[in-house]
Amino acid sequence: MNSAIPDCPPAIKDDGRAHPIAGAWRPMLGALVRRFALGDYGLAEAVEGVDPIAPETAQQVRDAVEDYGATLIELPEATWQTSVSQWQGDFWDMNGSAKRDKYS
Repeated sequence: MNSAIPDCPPAIKDDGRAHPIAGAWRPMLGALVRRFALGDYGLAEAVEGVDPIAPETAQQVRDAVEDYGATLIELPEATWQTSVSQWQGDFWDMNGSAKRDKYS
């Protein structure tokens, strides 16, 4: 992690442990969650860096959220204090429930 910019960590490809979600990804992830929170599962309003979502997939996401019974909200800034990503060899795995000391 770049200690000169603690709130903007880089993406670290380390399959041995999780690291903070890269600062460069945060605006895109926030925008994606914002669209979903507004019910725009098909991304009628495009999110830069995110491929369009097929109508069938958008409906599956909508159904899953409705079945779960929770209300989606925009990501609070505190999200980044407990969210991590980990390189899995050919994709990134992201988790929003890690403890800070897990990767510090």
